[in-house]
Amino acid sequence: MITMRKTNKIIAVLSAVAIVGMGKAGFSILTAQADDVANISESIAEETTVTTKNNNAVVNYFETPATTVNLKVAPENITDRKTLLTMIINSIDYFNTASGTFRETVAGQEYTATFATDMTTSTAYEKINSGDREVEMYTQNGRTVEIDNTNSTMTNTDFTAQRDNALVENPSPDIFEYNITTDEQGIPTYIGREQATCLSVSRAVVQPTEISFNLLADFSNWEITGYDEYLGRECISVKGIANPYASEKFNVTTFELKVDAKTGMLLSYEGYGENGELNDYMIVDEIHIDEQDTDIKKTVTDKFNQNIEKYSTFNGYDETSVKLMLGSY
Repeated sequence: MITMRKTNKIIAVLSAVAIVGMGKAGFSILTAQADDVANISESIAEETTVTTKNNNAVVNYFETPATTVNLKVAPENITDRKTLLTMIINSIDYFNTASGTFRETVAGQEYTATFATDMTTSTAYEKINSGDREVEMYTQNGRTVEIDNTNSTMTNTDFTAQRDNALVENPSPDIFEYNITTDEQGIPTYIGREQATCLSVSRAVVQPTEISFNLLADFSNWEITGYDEYLGRECISVKGIANPYASEKFNVTTFELKVDAKTGMLLSYEGYGENGELNDYMIVDEIHIDEQDTDIKKTVTDKFNQNIEKYSTFNGYDETSVKLMLGSY
């Protein structure tokens, strides 16, 4: 069973993910089905948790009031595994904007994604290509508009992304006692940060909670091997042995990661089989983080407007929803 925080975007996420099955963000989330989503009302420090079920672990995402956070500064020369995993699962504390492209294998098929996110304005864009299928998602002003370019359809949902200070200002109790527990049935339960990036599959890069918990929660299975440069970014290199679930699901025995040393983003994951063959991967090809003169909200608005004539012919096109998303209503 896997549990995740539900937002109003869950329908859009599940719909888009249906293209590619289960991505690396989806050691948990992307395997969910819409009828598996169950709303669990529970008060934890005035937060709300919602769950999605599957047959692995449990991942809880907490929703808290939106705040403007002061970005944290990454520790220097990380050699401690707990310090690294803490930064990875709290990656949203270390950046405001990010954009890029990556490619990933799912069940032996490669798909590619382009993404952009600005957590200061709750704005995001994603384009996911898998074979002959292409889906785009535009999120801003509390709305997500999903465009299926292959089937010429449009759907829309309410969505408000939030970024909190809960684990930034008051990381007590200990983050690992707080974040990793076992339920009464003995199933591992992981507590992740809120989904503040407004992204679906691209969270595997910018907020890699699920893949990190699944591969890195057991410190005896991996080690930090040093620092390298990748895509012009300083990265922390990790090598490890896949746990039984990941090994069976993705046909990998060992894995290698490149983690951005300033933000905790995952820039490369490679999973190898028993004979050293590359069987599974998620590789970023381009990344931009907190670059000056970047206006992602304007970029997303302009991109939609450039294609609005085409989108307006799609089944399900709703002018009111589009205006709400564009902020022009």
